[in-house]
Amino acid sequence: MSSEVVRAFVGDILDRPVLPFVLEVLMVAPLVLASDVPELAPYYVIAAPFLVIGLLALNLPLAGAVLRRFRTDADTRRNHALEHATIHYLERSGGVTFSGRAHADGFQVCGRTTPARIREAFAEVAVRVQGRMAIPHISPRCGSNYLTTLALGVVLLAVAAVVSVWLQPPFLVRVALLTAAIGAFFRWRVRIGNWIQARFFMATDFDEVDVWRIRKVRGTNRAGRIVYFVQTRVA
Repeated sequence: MSSEVVRAFVGDILDRPVLPFVLEVLMVAPLVLASDVPELAPYYVIAAPFLVIGLLALNLPLAGAVLRRFRTDADTRRNHALEHATIHYLERSGGVTFSGRAHADGFQVCGRTTPARIREAFAEVAVRVQGRMAIPHISPRCGSNYLTTLALGVVLLAVAAVVSVWLQPPFLVRVALLTAAIGAFFRWRVRIGNWIQARFFMATDFDEVDVWRIRKVRGTNRAGRIVYFVQTRVA
């Protein structure tokens, strides 16, 4: 399997966090709901290796991505906040969806725009920074939120499975556990993701920000949109 195929697979997993969660629910549900049925013991013996392999395949990309995210340096976290805020004003003015990626010396903006529009959007961010006002830097579409969503789903389902197998409560309790895990996932994933994003992957401890230069990145992304790199100066 080529590295391009692997990267595309990982991207799909991270861009659609609900799909891995649904697959994990289908894998874990029999273990939670029928953990006390003796007739199913042979099934678990046969299916256990495939279950483990399936869960690892779904979550190994998550583990690697989480480790990389938590090792992000302070400059990248600052530019991450500036990237989100700039994209916020770009989308507000044009009604087009953008994506981006932060680096230690700036950030990328991917979408149908121009350097002039990027400078205008960044200027709105700079005015708020100079005025000591909050900038709109939290985005539920951030890749960190997708990672948090995947991790939250793993933890919730693991708790339901461990309680069901270890304590073997009544069937209705197990149903309630699985239902609560699914409900908590869909109810809290955005709020928890936003909190972790702000706490661990962003930094707004700057007094003054400016654009040094904007250049077009060679080539385009897989959607055919132009990518610009915004090189910043942060004080």
